[in-house]
Amino acid sequence: MGAARAVLALSLLVQGGGFAQAAGIETVHRDIVRLAEEHGVRGGAYVLIADGALATIGTFGHADAGRTTPVTPDTLFRVGSISKTVTSLLALALVEDGRLDLTTPVSALLPAAARLHGWPDDLRLVHLLEHTGGLPGSSFYEYAQTGPNVSPADYLARMRGRLRLRWPPGRYYSYANAGHTIAARMMEATTARPFDEVAARRVFAPLGMHSATFSTRGPELTALSHSFSRTGVRVAPWAMAVRPAGALVASARDMGRLALFLATRGRSVANPPVSPDGLRRMRRGETSLVGRHGYRYAYGLGMFGFVVGTRVWWGHWGKTEGFLANLGVLPEQGHGFVLLSNTPTRRGMAALRKRVAAHLVRTLPPAPAPLTANATPSAEFSGTYLPFTHDMTLRSWIFALLRGVVVERSDTGLRVRPLLPTGAATDLVPMTARLHRTPASPVATHLFLEDTGRTVLFGEHQDTYRRLAPAEALGLSVGLAVGAGVLVLSVLAALAVGVGWLFGRAWAGPAAPLLSFGVAGILLSALLAGFFVLGVTAPLDRLFLLGRPGLHSLSLLLGSLLWPSFAVLGSLQLARDWRGCPRHIRAGGLVAAAVYLTIAGFLAWLGWLPLLTWHA
Repeated sequence: MGAARAVLALSLLVQGGGFAQAAGIETVHRDIVRLAEEHGVRGGAYVLIADGALATIGTFGHADAGRTTPVTPDTLFRVGSISKTVTSLLALALVEDGRLDLTTPVSALLPAAARLHGWPDDLRLVHLLEHTGGLPGSSFYEYAQTGPNVSPADYLARMRGRLRLRWPPGRYYSYANAGHTIAARMMEATTARPFDEVAARRVFAPLGMHSATFSTRGPELTALSHSFSRTGVRVAPWAMAVRPAGALVASARDMGRLALFLATRGRSVANPPVSPDGLRRMRRGETSLVGRHGYRYAYGLGMFGFVVGTRVWWGHWGKTEGFLANLGVLPEQGHGFVLLSNTPTRRGMAALRKRVAAHLVRTLPPAPAPLTANATPSAEFSGTYLPFTHDMTLRSWIFALLRGVVVERSDTGLRVRPLLPTGAATDLVPMTARLHRTPASPVATHLFLEDTGRTVLFGEHQDTYRRLAPAEALGLSVGLAVGAGVLVLSVLAALAVGVGWLFGRAWAGPAAPLLSFGVAGILLSALLAGFFVLGVTAPLDRLFLLGRPGLHSLSLLLGSLLWPSFAVLGSLQLARDWRGCPRHIRAGGLVAAAVYLTIAGFLAWLGWLPLLTWHA
């Protein structure tokens, strides 16, 4: 972005005296441009709301791959999951119109879909909007459901009964794009009008968001910025099927109007679509486990609380196909911001968010000091915890291991360290007997709660963790150590046999079982590595490749079938050559066979054998 300064478009829409002095805004703008350059953001925009008024709209960089089209306040960006804020606003507007109720059962309006997917009668609209319905999160199959302006009804038909609940409604928070898409279908059923039309009439028109649209059709997106990968490669537009959950397109000018509406609790428009009471309800999650325990920052109706500096902001974040977006407001102070980027650099977005938030709160009184309890450190909550509410079920066990934690007593309270050697330990400061926070956070970050007689932890990444019994924790630790050891040793043994053959030295004993177990270990490692690259770290717009038969998905399927085949082959060869095997080969072979076959059974139970990613 070396030439960015030559094409800067700074629009100072100052509406007030002391706050938005030109010198202060210009300093913020220079810092934003510098941070964008440092983090490789090719183009973006920001909006600042202060004291209940629009303070400024700023833009930087370019909206095209050729760097010839500067970003303007009217350039369109896809704002990703901020779409859920608008969809929730629409739901509340219909509630206040008397057309819906938050407690409306899904089955009352969508009986056919409820029967198809097996939804109980106590699955309600509020559960969909608060991500507490028990719905599975996005699957690769769902990512692959693409097309121009897929309707909510068509989405439900395409999912073909794949949206069965993971647990009873209203129990746990688990992020699910399906929820807001089903909610949109409920709105269509009660209004007898298409979702896009109802959203335009009840939300976009009253707020003056004239360019905003949920459309994924090219002709309606002529002003949409190109988007780019972190390496600067242009990303193709993704015509997602879950449009009410993530397809919203809007300009910085329009997003500023939305942020102003939320920051002023509705006072910015003559005919607000939702009342101040409704807006307060959006910031209050009530149906999750933590919400029922009175946690103030649980995910509400399309909004959640997040910490920047020493304050809690309310809003939403969004990420899709190369775009990043942030919206945050302080309704009590009338402050807010919007950040839009066409490059998905999370560190860059975090740096921009920190800078604009610091500017907005600089004239406010210091935030109250966070609550700290004078509690004696307790070992009551010590133990090993694994998260079990990760959104995508096919990869949830991987995240359970990656995000598993061990809670220990410390001199100041509790300490949380990763189960695997993947990071540093974090000290927790007690706020109450069950609420703890990290030292840098002004609010609770770790909540220890009772759920059906078991201690659970609501912690980082919005996941709920269950505490393992001591025998379970020991078995997990031993299993991981033994499994990793067998995999490494079997691969090394196979390599030793191969190297010996290469140099003309025959292996002293039967080599076939060792080679088979070694190949099984190599293929299992390749399967896990391949799934991590293709199904965990791949950009959102690439995940659909696993949602349909193709090179990526068929490679994983083949790997999932080959590695256990070699493990079985090695076991059979070991049995055949048993009498001719040295004692140490027998013992090692038995352990390898037992471990590999146990892993195969575990992965079969998880749906990984065979690994049909386009059916999940």
